[in-house]
Amino acid sequence: MPLIVVSSPKGGVGKTTLAGNLAFALAQAGEQVVALDFDPQNSLRLHFGLSINTPGFAQAPWTVAGRPQLSTHMVMGVRVLPFGHVPNVELPRLEARVLAGEGALAAECARLASGGAYVVVDQAPGVSVYLEEMRRAADLELVVLLADAVSLSLVPKIESGHFTTGRLPSSVAKRYVLNQVDPARRLNHDVASLLGSLLKDGVVGAIHRDECVAEAAAAQSPILSRKTASRAAADIADLASKVRALVPPPAASSPKAAPGFGRRALRWWTR
Repeated sequence: MPLIVVSSPKGGVGKTTLAGNLAFALAQAGEQVVALDFDPQNSLRLHFGLSINTPGFAQAPWTVAGRPQLSTHMVMGVRVLPFGHVPNVELPRLEARVLAGEGALAAECARLASGGAYVVVDQAPGVSVYLEEMRRAADLELVVLLADAVSLSLVPKIESGHFTTGRLPSSVAKRYVLNQVDPARRLNHDVASLLGSLLKDGVVGAIHRDECVAEAAAAQSPILSRKTASRAAADIADLASKVRALVPPPAASSPKAAPGFGRRALRWWTR
């Protein structure tokens, strides 16, 4: 069960859009995929055309032993679990259950992924009980950043573990994805190049700024499902290939060295 956590230290970076599109790209590559939303904004569903009333994690029953019983919705080849619509006053209760379960939620996610499916988990920005829970079982954490000054300023805190309440397990690989990259914008271009230099092969993907992404989101569908020429779609498909190399499904052969997207790979931004 390759479990991939998609996180970000701040909101507004396109994290949920990336999580939904990555899940679909993995499914398009022939993998079994489960997409889980543990962000109370409940936005992952929008990329799969699910309504706000679609039941999700927040509506799941819990056993007497303190384990949630999750069920997914099959959409476009991806098994999707929304967070579910819930009043804000109910969120502390859900968080308390997760904390009391001490790994029960991660174990239930493993059950959903039996058979070697990829699990792509969209997390709320910053630190949350769901992020810490999923890190117990994660194989890969993708940290989404923009090529802007704010993201650049956060890198030292990310690297030092400021955005985690505990130590990231050594078994979890951490990689970065730069989103909404636009070489035509000078600051964007310069920050992207600098991030590539600082993080080197830790940067595993760069997604171009592309209006097709916003159009696909407005249509409540993944960009790769629209069959339109798009640089961002190609970038996401490439990211999915690199993820498969980093964390192959159990039936695959031993892991390959996934190509990085570090300084040398970022040279095309300066052209």
